[in-house]
Amino acid sequence: MRLRKAAFTDATSLRRILIAMNIRRLKEENEFLEEASAFFAASRRKSAKNRD
Repeated sequence: MRLRKAAFTDATSLRRILIAMNIRRLKEENEFLEEASAFFAASRRKSAKNRD
C-alpha cells in the first residue's frame, strides 16, 4: 500500500510540475504573439500612412 501511495504522490507531483511548465510556456508564447501582433499592426499603419 505504501508503494502505491508513494507512486501516486510522485505522479501527482510530476503532473503539477508539468502543468506549471506548460503554463509558463503558454505565457511566454502568448507574450511573443502579442509583441508580434503589435509589430505587424505598427507596420501596417506605417505602410498605410506611406500610401496616402
